[in-house]
Amino acid sequence: MVGRRLLLLLVVLVSVLAMSSNAAVADRVPPGGAPRPGSGPKDVTGFVRVIKGDTFEAYVDGQRSAIGIVGIEAPVANTDCGKQATAQLWALAKGGLRLEEDPHQAYDHRMRRMYHVKRRDGRDLAEELSRAGLVRAIGKGADKQQIADAESDANRYAVAVADSDGDPQPDGDAEPGAHRMRRAAPGPVPEPRRRLGLRSDQWHQGD
Repeated sequence: MVGRRLLLLLVVLVSVLAMSSNAAVADRVPPGGAPRPGSGPKDVTGFVRVIKGDTFEAYVDGQRSAIGIVGIEAPVANTDCGKQATAQLWALAKGGLRLEEDPHQAYDHRMRRMYHVKRRDGRDLAEELSRAGLVRAIGKGADKQQIADAESDANRYAVAVADSDGDPQPDGDAEPGAHRMRRAAPGPVPEPRRRLGLRSDQWHQGD
């Protein structure tokens, strides 16, 4: 009888130790098989599935990973503005992408693997989407100033459009923003966010 109790106790102890070991391993493994922090830049040449204007899925090192774009936040995908941002990210993702790590952010609170994302021609997606007025800058990442400047371009363009009630002729402070706005991304340039009247409740709030 005593022997059976000792055997049972031993089995329970081994099970507890195994569970603890598995939990420790799980803590070290990034979600979704995403590349570990410090693994360097990655090229995406195949499958890309856009979720919303700041998030997409792609195979990175053979693993399907949820990728977030550092420095921006897109509207909720089922709003009009969110649909525009999603469509524009689809267009920008064509032809392959380059993922570059940020020194200060590897994952966000949604457990997305965060990267600076560029087209193969070198254009930065966060800047392109901000310049098109489809996302907002959130002040994070090594390129936060460039993204904020691109957002300012979009805002200046929106003000110029509102003042002229048409397509403005660039002059003065409006020239840099208006000029870059027209060449920002393939296809027609979407109207800037402020002209579309985007409400605060249309932004993603960390679901």
